[in-house]
Amino acid sequence: MSSVPENMKALRLNKFKENYKLERIPIPKPQGNEVLVRIAAASFCHTDYQVYEGAYHTELPHTGSHEPVGTIAALGPDASKKWKVGDRVGVYLFREPCGSCADCKWYAAEHEGKLNARYCKNKTMGGILKADGGFAEYMISFDDAIMRIPDGLPFEQAAPLMCAGCTMWTAILQAKAKKGSTMAIPRQRFQHGHHSK
Repeated sequence: MSSVPENMKALRLNKFKENYKLERIPIPKPQGNEVLVRIAAASFCHTDYQVYEGAYHTELPHTGSHEPVGTIAALGPDASKKWKVGDRVGVYLFREPCGSCADCKWYAAEHEGKLNARYCKNKTMGGILKADGGFAEYMISFDDAIMRIPDGLPFEQAAPLMCAGCTMWTAILQAKAKKGSTMAIPRQRFQHGHHSK
């Protein structure tokens, strides 16, 4: 991590319903299969407002944004060799399935033993629960909780795809829509429909 500084700027929520404060905090060092991502863009979503309001009972202080993208700055010693420093990545919201709750067991039984943090009752949600998010210069994720961002896609356009875009894509996959199909995607409540075109 020689090219990574010791400290970073981060927007921290210290008390619910009070403005985020710009603070200098230590940059975490990646352990195990963790990945340190240098943040290039991070979106503010309705869920971030809910965190601000205290709806998730997030442990404070907290760095928000579950829609971060950037480049890999450092890798933990056990991180997958498919990743390298400089790779353009987006960070998934859902991480660390426990493997032991009823929902994890159900998912594993239905999917050849695989786990999916989205369905775990005890999951970590980066930027929401148990893990800081992307309103900082750097953040920690895991090698299995990041995805490649194509070179031609600007970071500021990629960031909102990490939640709203994935939400719409999941709906399309679950509907088993075929190419050329027409679908109705309501956008009244959370405004995710703008990603559906």
